[in-house]
Amino acid sequence: MLWQIGLAGDKSLTKFATGAAHRQVLIELLSKDYPLEHQVILYEAAVLPIDTVRKQTLTLAELADADIYMHTTLVIPPSQKMQPNQAVLDRLAQIEAQLLAEQNDVLAEANSE
Repeated sequence: MLWQIGLAGDKSLTKFATGAAHRQVLIELLSKDYPLEHQVILYEAAVLPIDTVRKQTLTLAELADADIYMHTTLVIPPSQKMQPNQAVLDRLAQIEAQLLAEQNDVLAEANSE
């Protein structure tokens, strides 16, 4: 999810919007992980009771020419089924084992007193 997609590419922190050229850079970056035909969602929450929610579905390729405002959020659903990252899982297991060993050492020390 990308917040304030209407400001994509602005490094000055002085603009209230950027244009299609800035969003094209974002599309090129995202296309490394998502196909251009991937469905994305432009979302805008209702601010007032009389407002309506915007949930517009379009392809990643269509994003540059879409009507996007400062308060628009880009939702990017997964493009593929989640795959386990075994290296991260192994590292987390190692951390848990280390914490358990430290906890057991504290308990053993407390019981020996």
